[in-house]
Amino acid sequence: MVERAGPSEASDRRIRVLAPAGMALVTAVFWIAKFALPGELAGLTNGDLFSYYYPAYLELAQSWRSGHLPLWNPHHLAGIPHLAALQAGPLYPPHAVLMILPVAWGMAIMAVAHLWLAAWGTLLFCRSLGLGWAAALLAGCAVTMGQAYPAMTFFPNLLESAAWLPLGCALCVGLVEAPRRRSIAALAGVYAMSLLAGYPQFSVFTAYAWGIVLVTLLLWRRCPPQVFGAALAGLAAAGLLGIGLAAVQLVPSMELIGEGPRDGSLLIAERMFPFGVPRETDLLSALDKHIFQQAGGTQLGFGFGVLALLLAPVALLNRGRVSISLGFFALFLFFCLLALGPVTPLFDWLLHLPGLGSFRLPQRGLFIAAFAMAVLCGLALDQIETRLRDRPGNSVSSGKLRPVVPIVLMLLVLGEYALARPSFLRVHYLSGPEQPVEGALRDAWRPDHRPEQKSRGTDIRIYHAPSALAPWLDGTPARVWSPQRGLAPVIPPKLAGAVGNRAFGGYEPINTRRQAEYYDYFVHGQATRSLARKPFAGLVKSTDGLIERRRLLDLAAVRWITLPASEVIEHIRELSTLDFRNKVWTGRGNLYLYENTAALPRAYLSASALPAPPGDLLFEGILSEDFDPYETTFVEGAAGLPEEVAAKPAELGSVRFIEDGARRVELEVDARTHALLVLADTHYPGWQAEIDGERVPILPANHLFRAVAVKPGNKRVVFSYRPRSLWIGAVISLASLGVLLLLARKPRGSPTTLRE
Repeated sequence: MVERAGPSEASDRRIRVLAPAGMALVTAVFWIAKFALPGELAGLTNGDLFSYYYPAYLELAQSWRSGHLPLWNPHHLAGIPHLAALQAGPLYPPHAVLMILPVAWGMAIMAVAHLWLAAWGTLLFCRSLGLGWAAALLAGCAVTMGQAYPAMTFFPNLLESAAWLPLGCALCVGLVEAPRRRSIAALAGVYAMSLLAGYPQFSVFTAYAWGIVLVTLLLWRRCPPQVFGAALAGLAAAGLLGIGLAAVQLVPSMELIGEGPRDGSLLIAERMFPFGVPRETDLLSALDKHIFQQAGGTQLGFGFGVLALLLAPVALLNRGRVSISLGFFALFLFFCLLALGPVTPLFDWLLHLPGLGSFRLPQRGLFIAAFAMAVLCGLALDQIETRLRDRPGNSVSSGKLRPVVPIVLMLLVLGEYALARPSFLRVHYLSGPEQPVEGALRDAWRPDHRPEQKSRGTDIRIYHAPSALAPWLDGTPARVWSPQRGLAPVIPPKLAGAVGNRAFGGYEPINTRRQAEYYDYFVHGQATRSLARKPFAGLVKSTDGLIERRRLLDLAAVRWITLPASEVIEHIRELSTLDFRNKVWTGRGNLYLYENTAALPRAYLSASALPAPPGDLLFEGILSEDFDPYETTFVEGAAGLPEEVAAKPAELGSVRFIEDGARRVELEVDARTHALLVLADTHYPGWQAEIDGERVPILPANHLFRAVAVKPGNKRVVFSYRPRSLWIGAVISLASLGVLLLLARKPRGSPTTLRE
């Protein structure tokens, strides 16, 4: 005979189904109201959304749709590893939606989905602590409606990485109980997702948060030492297994970091806080400025809410969960101290913890403080509910008025979040010179939209210049450069790649040492500027070195320079002294296009090779008056050219592009004598060269580029990108996947439990 479920069980089942659905509805409505309805929105913060993330995801989608793994990006910094650069999360599984839907819609759906994931994970974690549904719903909604997580909508990879934190906390509960195998497997999968999202700083922060939460749970349960050790070992195993699962993307990234300008030392404070190092001597003013009023710029807004701050201490009154409350206050304080920087003496100690001193903007870890605050609010509301329920003599706690107090408190806290004005710089977005757009994100995410930003206070503008320049630039292998000052460029170089053009610059936080030294010497006249503590970020804004070091621009095949009319005057001295031909595009924005007539072809023949001198001496040799790139090329290694007198440049022969793809470049070379074929693309491990099917070595040429020696005759030269790091990472990921499946497999004869 089947027993019928009681009223409370049936009600609980309905809530289990309705709570996630209701939370999804709340998340969608909140997001639409905050980000998609007509009105003013953020300026400097969502500039990255338009100028970096949208083009990056568009390039990613184009690569996947064409059936190619996104391994190499030829459109920025003379070429950079696409997979290894991480920011776009090329192998993050949810990004598959970009292959199905227009990129704009895919980004919108992913934003809402990850906000919901953070809320749902928080709800599951609070329920695993034994909190009631009202308290768990408050905590979940506080996460998705507070300042921290919605602010990351403008930085998709941050939101995608951070969204897995609460679900991982819920899985940590399983590590406290036996059996732990399936909890380890699930937690490893969650950590791999956080890593693949493309923001390793948040994955490091998440690992610390899970450690603090697990220790808190173990102390709360008063576990014996053997359980303590087994649980911590399980967390470490899950972390290592998660890293192994993500190795197919992480190993190429480690290779790129190894080729980069940094040596692994800690960042200095000025680099760690690029928008101003906290220097306040008064702790209260520092807390007010750097914790509770985090606003503007790229430092995201992390307001915790006045009501939430007042409600959270009530959690300490819960005698049965004092350890949990103290643990989450510790979690809150840990990341607040990190965000305060040198204001407190504990900052130097925190920096020596693994990974914490290797990233910029440590205040971004305040998203974990916001999560801790949400859980504390849930604990506090549960304590209030318990007190009201356990006081039978009180009129409020009896009858129909008993649930009113917690519901009112929940609505007040969430209402403050919902009605709060976003703590970002606000601007208007315009689709034309005068016509306002209804909702910046909605229209900017339309595939056919060409966003233009304007703000009276900060003079931010973004033109979709690369598409406008298509008639001039399409079909040419040359590069285009848009030198612009300020934090928000008028013509973002990242947009060039989205329409197939090659940009001289392009923001990429992870790049190679050769790129950093070449570009820094061009701008500053010093290759050693990109030291370990002040790495080059890919932006080439200044024209200060254009007159003295113009040859570095020529060697990089930069044939075109674009400037909006508003910035021509700032650069007119440099442009007027050089032989640039001026073409004016008279469409929206009055974009000026200058042709650099001295630019070299991207592929050419050079008569002889000289050993490259070290450091700045190499660049001084390139800039000397007697240096002719057609006659001489500086190389690292033996070029293998004959020692007889080299031919004149006009007698060398010709080079023609047959294929100019991302991972394969094929050239037809008609060489009349022994010569060096120079391709002005980044020299990087994994590139291989063949001449008529025979492998030949690739030499670093003029510090940044590639060169191979060719013999007389008509030759087919093929450069192809086949990184060994990808295969090493793939093997590690497959092996880790096998281990995960073994752990997740249900043991024979064991009963199925909810905890499993």
